[in-house]
Amino acid sequence: MYRYIYESYLTLFPFAVEKCRKKAANTMKLLLFPVLLAILYLRENPGGLTSVLLAFWAALFLGSELLSLCFQREEERMHREMNLIFSNVRHQYYCYGNVADAVYFALEGMELGVQLHLQEIYRILTAKNREMAEAQYKERVRNRFYRMFLLQAIVVEEHGEEQEEGKKSVFLSNLLALRKEAEKHRRARKRMHYLCSGLGVVSAAPVLCLNWIQEWAVSNLPELKSFYHGAAGQAVKWLGLLLSIGIYLVVLYIRWPGIKTQEEEVIRFQTILCMLKDLPGISTVELLERLEENAEVFREPLRSCMRELEQDEAAAFQSLREAADSPAFQKLADMFAMIEESGVQEAFAEITTEMEEFGESRRLEEEILQGKKLELATIIACIPGCFLLAGYLIIPFMSECFRQLEEYMGALSGAV
Repeated sequence: MYRYIYESYLTLFPFAVEKCRKKAANTMKLLLFPVLLAILYLRENPGGLTSVLLAFWAALFLGSELLSLCFQREEERMHREMNLIFSNVRHQYYCYGNVADAVYFALEGMELGVQLHLQEIYRILTAKNREMAEAQYKERVRNRFYRMFLLQAIVVEEHGEEQEEGKKSVFLSNLLALRKEAEKHRRARKRMHYLCSGLGVVSAAPVLCLNWIQEWAVSNLPELKSFYHGAAGQAVKWLGLLLSIGIYLVVLYIRWPGIKTQEEEVIRFQTILCMLKDLPGISTVELLERLEENAEVFREPLRSCMRELEQDEAAAFQSLREAADSPAFQKLADMFAMIEESGVQEAFAEITTEMEEFGESRRLEEEILQGKKLELATIIACIPGCFLLAGYLIIPFMSECFRQLEEYMGALSGAV
């Protein structure tokens, strides 16, 4: 468990090793709290295997929620650090006009972990074997925004940047666009976490209240004791526990990594291509690599395309086009096929126009897609509570009432 927490923090802060160790140790101490609550639960509700499993589930659920809160807090901190890095480097590049110098002078006043990260980027930019240094960085850093920043820095450092009079620097413009994209990503995740924050409790908590439901029902209708201690009552309790665990895991999946659609991924690809297409000397392979790094739905078609590229470029892009049924993705494949003839900037010029003209529309579409996910998660989260309310309280309560009513009516009929 410690290893998982430590590596999760290291994903957010890849060069702050000592800080991640301390954070992991503190988080492990925090996770002792749910264990203590589970022990208290067992003391208050002694019983057999069912009580042990409910206590275990309570500890697991509370621990997961606490862990989620810790990771969210550190993710927010990581985004603040990343925004500060991009902002400082952009300012220093504006002052010095050189990428390596901009990274070096951006170190000043930063925290140790951030300084170590910038020092690593500076080492890559000034390395003799830059390709190997970049590969080592990618193994350590999984954040797609940092990777894209490094790519932009390397390309500009290698090929330079010819600025025409009256035109903005491509590197400065791209850094600003990267900051905006990172902020947009942060807000979307924060909004999803906020909207789904109570759904974990809704899906997991009802099964933890079964003993109190039983006590209330038996106090009002003592005959229900036979149901709760019988096979039917135990079966409902076990099904409720399994359903609660399964639904909670589904809600976690929706809340954390989410469910990527083809439309969302194509919009992400277009944003990436808009930032990279104007970089001097950017190659087709580098563009495909960056799309593949950020892909989920289309990862395999992109990998297949890169493997086939050296043998037959036209066939590779045709295969990429045929690998998906999304018209928007097929259009991107057509644009890649145009690069050899018209160049990168010309091939993807249409994307810039579309992003400028339909940016607001796409933002609304993304919010609608996010809303659909939330609706789905809300419906799913209510299933365990509805099942237990019906199966563990309402149905047995009504069944017993009707049984007693029939006995009473039968007694009256016999008396007459």
